[in-house]
Amino acid sequence: MKPTRHAEMMQLLARHGTLDTNALATALGVSVETVRRDLNRLQTEGKILRHHGGARLLHPASGDAGQPSHTRLKSHYAYKADIARHALE
Repeated sequence: MKPTRHAEMMQLLARHGTLDTNALATALGVSVETVRRDLNRLQTEGKILRHHGGARLLHPASGDAGQPSHTRLKSHYAYKADIARHALE
């Protein structure tokens, strides 16, 4: 169910550009909390960029959609944590 919902979210974001959590919850028939958890996961995977109240799709070719570095610092937490762990070893 979750992979299907994530794919639907990605399609909706691709179609509309930016959507808020309420619109996504209504379109998918799930709670706002479920949407927030899913958006957090998709951002960790580097597929979207979250902003207050919603999200937008990152440009697939660049992975960062030309965002400034201070915005990119907030993305890809899991990958950065893995790199830090390996560096400490």
